[in-house]
Amino acid sequence: MTKYRNPRFGRMITDFCRKRVARVLPPKEAEQLEQYLVALHRAGGPVPAQGRGVNWDRVSTGGVARRQQSRS
Repeated sequence: MTKYRNPRFGRMITDFCRKRVARVLPPKEAEQLEQYLVALHRAGGPVPAQGRGVNWDRVSTGGVARRQQSRS
């Protein structure tokens, strides 16, 4: 993984969540997922994985992003 993070990527996450995620999740959950993914990007952490997929239990509790935010 590279140390360089594209500063526009956070905006891309926001746009994606507002256009796509908002279609399948209730507004509050879509906003929470957006905030989580942006915080995860800012912290430089990966999305929690489980095997070859996403560990949605950890995502739903904010696992990685909350721990990394509390360290700041």
